[in-house]
Amino acid sequence: MNIDKRADCGPFLFITNPKSGIGAFDEFKKSIARFSNRPDIKVVESKSEQHTESLCKSAVSDGYRSIVAVGGDGTVHSIGAQLINKDISFGIIPTGSGNGIARHLGISQHIPTAIKQILSSKSRLIDTLLVNEHPAIGFCGVGFDGYVAKLFDISGKRGFRNYINLSYKAYRSYQDRRYLIDGIELKAFSVIIANINQFGNDAFINAHAIDDDGKFEVITINRPPFHAAPSVASRLFLKTFHESRFVTRTSKSYLEIDNLELASIQIDGETLEPIQKLKINIVPKSLNVLVS
Repeated sequence: MNIDKRADCGPFLFITNPKSGIGAFDEFKKSIARFSNRPDIKVVESKSEQHTESLCKSAVSDGYRSIVAVGGDGTVHSIGAQLINKDISFGIIPTGSGNGIARHLGISQHIPTAIKQILSSKSRLIDTLLVNEHPAIGFCGVGFDGYVAKLFDISGKRGFRNYINLSYKAYRSYQDRRYLIDGIELKAFSVIIANINQFGNDAFINAHAIDDDGKFEVITINRPPFHAAPSVASRLFLKTFHESRFVTRTSKSYLEIDNLELASIQIDGETLEPIQKLKINIVPKSLNVLVS
């Protein structure tokens, strides 16, 4: 793990998503106001995805050394994806419900603490993923997790409780799908490709992740019987998911998946239209992230 010993990562451009979290954005505004006298900090509220993209593109020419995403994993994905292989650092203030990427990087869920971490941070390079032409900061998946991500998006309700409720209801009817993985046909409940350790809310899908080793983990999950599902799910929070007999885990730097039944897909928790042929590459040391 290579750390850039640079002490000052500013000036900082904070791009905020005011719709993320319940009350979290208001807490951020109150906390960041304490630094209003610092000339190296600018806070901009994003109006749309297009506005966010424009802000990211102009940040380098405007002299910023770091862009900080203030939002949930969707905001983190949309901003971070634009900074891959760019000479600018990427920070996160987690104001969403899951905050998986921020948690993986050790960013506090307490917003005032997270701000202090970012403003005194160092930077280091991590790997990212490329799923066909779609960048991913931490993970992607095809199957049950993609299906639940789609339901979560359609529901319009945020929060961990809603995600669990939707997962429980979906589990009762969702069956394994057929895939061709590196030329081998198999049935699986989900196939997760992960370069970070968790989905969010400390649900560790890949507890021993190393995010800068030039490899990702392929976690293949077979559908456990209904009576065993709670025990298997609990392993996510005990960091023992990989030890379940329903789970296999391998490391790769390239993977091809034929999605034979067009199962649902998610990238960093965001839904993607089903794709039949998936080609997943690791992009080594391609994103400069701020860590405490």
